[in-house]
Amino acid sequence: MKRLILRYKDLQDFWDVKSYNLLKNLKCNVKSKPLSFFIEVIKDIVPEEEYKNWNVELLDKIRFSDWKIFSSVSDNIKMTQFRWKAGDIFVSKINARQKAIWLLEEWRKDVWVTSHFRILRPKKWVNWEYLQMALRTEYCSHQFEILTWWQWKWEISEENLLKVEVPYYEENKQIEIINSYKNNKIKAQNLKYEALEKEKNIDDFLMSELGIEKQEQKRKKWPFVVRYKDLENDWWVQKNTQKVQIWKSHIDFIEMWKVCYDFKNWVNFSKEQVWKWTKFVNIKDIYNNWYVDTNKLELVEVSEKEIKNNKVNDNDIIFVRSSVKYEWVAYPSLIDTKWEDIVFCWFLIKASIDTNIINPKYLLYLLRWEIYREKIISTAVKTIITNISQDKLKNLKIPLPTIWDEKTPWTQKYIVSKIDEMKKEIDKLNIEAERLEKEADENLEKTILWV
Repeated sequence: MKRLILRYKDLQDFWDVKSYNLLKNLKCNVKSKPLSFFIEVIKDIVPEEEYKNWNVELLDKIRFSDWKIFSSVSDNIKMTQFRWKAGDIFVSKINARQKAIWLLEEWRKDVWVTSHFRILRPKKWVNWEYLQMALRTEYCSHQFEILTWWQWKWEISEENLLKVEVPYYEENKQIEIINSYKNNKIKAQNLKYEALEKEKNIDDFLMSELGIEKQEQKRKKWPFVVRYKDLENDWWVQKNTQKVQIWKSHIDFIEMWKVCYDFKNWVNFSKEQVWKWTKFVNIKDIYNNWYVDTNKLELVEVSEKEIKNNKVNDNDIIFVRSSVKYEWVAYPSLIDTKWEDIVFCWFLIKASIDTNIINPKYLLYLLRWEIYREKIISTAVKTIITNISQDKLKNLKIPLPTIWDEKTPWTQKYIVSKIDEMKKEIDKLNIEAERLEKEADENLEKTILWV
C-alpha cells in the first residue's frame, strides 16, 4: 500500500496556480496606488501610567454581519495596547483577506487594541470612509490573499500591507462615491423603520380586537403599560390604588390545555446520531418568520418507534423549552410537515392544536404578542439556562374569541386575516430594503473599480 506524501514544493505549485488565478481576477479599470500613498501606520503605544489610572475602553469583538464594533471598560491589561482614534482604520493582521478592516466612527472615544491589528491613519486629503470601502473590495481582498498565503496564520506584514494597490480618485470623487452609497443605504434603512412601525400596528390591532384600551398613567411621565396579569380579573387594571376601567369584554379566558393537547418534550440524542436519516427541529429553526422552514432542517438517526411516538404533525405548535437568552424562552413557531416524518430535539416542547376550537395562526400571533411574551417569560425558571415547563404552558390563560368567518370583527379568523394582510405589507418592505442594500453594495464595488 503506497502512502500519499505531500511535499512543500507541491504546495508551492498549488499556490502559484492559485495566485495566478487570483491575479487574473483582479479587475480594476482606474488608476491605483500603493496603500502607503494614502495612509501612515500609527503605533501609539498607551503608556503604563494610563493603565493604572483609568478604566479604559478595550476592543471586545466586531460583528462581521454588520461590522458593528463592541468595546467594554476594563482595568485588567495584559498585553501592549495601541490607541485607536476616531477616523483611524485598523486592519486585522490575520483576517485582512476576509475584509476584516474597520473604521472607528467619529462619535466614539479612543479604543485600545492589541498588536494583532495595524492602525492606519488616512492622510488629510483622503476620505477615510472611501478608503475603508476600497480596502474591502474584491480587488484588495485578493491582493491580501496573494501576499499572505505563505505566512504563518496568513498574517500580513507591514511591508506587504503597504504594497497593496488601492483604486485612486481625487478627494471630490471619493466623497461623491460615499454619498451615493450612503443615500442608497438610508433608503433601505427607512423602509426597515417603516416595517417596524407596521409591526407595532399589529400589537395595537390585537389590543383593540381583544378589548384592551391604552391608558395614560397619571402619576407617571411614561405611558401606562397594561400587563397580562392585570387583564385576568374582569378586565380591570389596579395600579397605584387607582382603577382604570378597560372595555368590559365579551371574550372569555381559557387555559391552554383546553385548546392544545399532547404536550411533549423529547429525550436528548448524541452528536453521533446527527446528520442521518430523519429530519428534526432544532432551537435555531424556531426563530423564523412564522412557520419552521422544513427545507433547512438537519437529520438525526432515530428508531421507527421513536419517530412514531415523537413526530410532529401539521399545525403543531413548538416552543423553545431551554434558552441561554431568557428573552427567547417559550418562543413559539408552527410547522407544516409536508407529509414528511419530522421529530424535535429535547430543548423544545411541542403541542398539538385542536383546530375545531382555535385557529393555529391566531394562537401563534397571540403567543408572540409582547404582552404574552412578557407573561410567559415571567413564569420561566432563570438559571444559567432559562427553562419553562409544560405545566406553565398548559396553565397559561388566553383570550378565546369565537372562530366564525373572516368578515366578522372580534373573531379569530377576522384577526388572522387582518394580521396576514399587515404581514404581507411588512414582508414587501423588508424584501425591498434587502434588495436596496444588496444593490448599494454591488454598485459601490463597481463604482470604485469602474467595472
